[in-house]
Amino acid sequence: MAAISWLIAPREYLVDQAVEKQVMKDLEPWSDQVMAVQAPVGTTLTEDSGVLGCLYDDSVQTVHQPEAGIYWDGPYDPAAAENGPGKVARSEFGHLVDRLETIGWRVRSEGLVEGSDEVEPSRMEAVLLRGSGDDLVRLELTTYGWDYGAVLTLPHAPRACRVDVDWP
Repeated sequence: MAAISWLIAPREYLVDQAVEKQVMKDLEPWSDQVMAVQAPVGTTLTEDSGVLGCLYDDSVQTVHQPEAGIYWDGPYDPAAAENGPGKVARSEFGHLVDRLETIGWRVRSEGLVEGSDEVEPSRMEAVLLRGSGDDLVRLELTTYGWDYGAVLTLPHAPRACRVDVDWP
C-alpha cells in the first residue's frame, strides 16, 4: 500500500478552544510547582518558561499539544556538547530529580541517553509522574550539560487540537 503525501490530501488544523483553555489552566499549577523548585547550580530560569497552547508546525505537519515548558539556562559547555553531560551536570540533574521526588513526583525512568554526534549529543533524561489515570501528569527532564529543560503534559491534552485530513 502506497502512502499518500500530505501535499495531496487537503488538511484542516482544528483547535477546540474550550479544551485548549482548560488544559492550559490545568497545567498552570504544575508549571508553577516545578518553577518553584531550586534551580540547578549555575543556571537561571528563562523567560521562555510557561504554558503554551496548541501549535501546528507546517514544515513537518506536526501538531504540538498544549504543554508547560520550564527551562534553566547556564553557560554553554563545549566539552558537554562533545562528550555529554559532565560529572557536575549529572550531579545537579540528580539533585533536581531528588527535589521533585520530595514534593511528590515519582520517577518512572532516569539515565544517560547516548547521542549520535554533536548535533544530537548525549544527554541525561528522566520521566517523572504524578497522579494516576486521567489525572496523570507527565514531567520529562533533560540536560545536555549546560541547560536543563522540563516539559509537563496532561493525558487530556490531545483533545485540544488535531489535524483532519480530507482524503480524495
